[in-house]
Amino acid sequence: MKILCDVVVHNRLHPSSSYKSAKSTLALGFHPPGGKPDSKVFVILFTAKSKAGTRYQVTDNLKQVFMRFVDEGKFTLSLKNPELDLQVRSKDITQLKNFLKAINVALKGDVREREKLRLCSMGVTPLPSKTHPVTKITITKRSDYPTKGLPKTLSHLEIIGLEKTRVDSQILYLKHLTHLNLSNNAITKIPKPLGELNLIDINLSGNVLGSEIGAGGCDWKWMEGFGVLKSLQTLDLSNNYIKTFPFNLTKLQKLSDLNLDFNSIKRIPFAIRNLQSLKSFSIEGNELESLPFTLETLTFEHINISNNNFPHHTDEMQRHDFVFRPTICLFELAARAVVRFKIPFAHPKAHPTLQWHTIPWIVADLLNETPICSCGKLCFNAKIYEKCSLIQLRYKCIISNADRKIMGDGVFCSKGCFERRTLYSL
Repeated sequence: MKILCDVVVHNRLHPSSSYKSAKSTLALGFHPPGGKPDSKVFVILFTAKSKAGTRYQVTDNLKQVFMRFVDEGKFTLSLKNPELDLQVRSKDITQLKNFLKAINVALKGDVREREKLRLCSMGVTPLPSKTHPVTKITITKRSDYPTKGLPKTLSHLEIIGLEKTRVDSQILYLKHLTHLNLSNNAITKIPKPLGELNLIDINLSGNVLGSEIGAGGCDWKWMEGFGVLKSLQTLDLSNNYIKTFPFNLTKLQKLSDLNLDFNSIKRIPFAIRNLQSLKSFSIEGNELESLPFTLETLTFEHINISNNNFPHHTDEMQRHDFVFRPTICLFELAARAVVRFKIPFAHPKAHPTLQWHTIPWIVADLLNETPICSCGKLCFNAKIYEKCSLIQLRYKCIISNADRKIMGDGVFCSKGCFERRTLYSL
């Protein structure tokens, strides 16, 4: 067994001397080999100055093992003869713990357990000094799959065009993964644990997440995971047969780039106003007839709404009469006050630091989902007026059909707001 690490060899007879750490390989072995009862356990230290390796006996020579800081990537082997301390440090904490376990088994385990370690100090060589952890893999054919499984050190993973119907369970254990591309497969569902990863970029284009294959299709619960809630910035769900806008998308407050091209989406929820970080939004080739006018609260760098079902002329604007509502309740007045005075509220998962200074998360979800009037007031149980006005988007670049009018759906808190909006659109 061998590990790459930094080692300081500290001589206890000269404690005042200065010692420097060295890039090293630390190996564990038996001599004679095989792990028999009479075999001695050794650690072999390879450094740039000692390429042949320096052997230190551990059996009947280990004074103490200091492992209090092993969770920080450090431990110390204190030897009796010579009077040395091997101070070991590594960023790979799992590797360090496995090395200590192997020492324990080698010293205390029975013969069978010792044989399982398959340690040998004869002909041991150091690990290559230029060994680097694998952080990026692209798999475009099944033969590209690593025979020993996906490395745990991956930060970028691409599995493209393999017609896979599900997400490989190995991916759920890649704690360092930030960029995931599973495009052009046949995936029908995303497992909920994927949302616990701190993913920045996810490409799921060219799958079948919106189909009814597999007990009703994707439920989008993975978007509620603590990881993606605080980290996801780019999401591509184009070409997925999606019929309904995934509502959980509106909770991804860090999302800046969203692609929903070439699906069958007919409506965008009013709660899209929560995506205040959204700068690039593409929903080309869907079945939209109108947009929620809460989109006017967002500022886009780029927006693509071409090839939808927007009307050709403004005379297709629907005419409505304002529906009188009874006096609003105290709850709605309180909710409007929360929004008006910008009282902090959020789901505890999204903002754990606010959990003791915020309203209950059920109420937070309700506030985030409720339609809002053009004047900024929340409107609970309000009538939605479809295609009632023209919408004025804020953007630097827009792609749309020149012969189409972008119509807006809205709700109104009063007849005055209704009349101002409809008159403005005429």
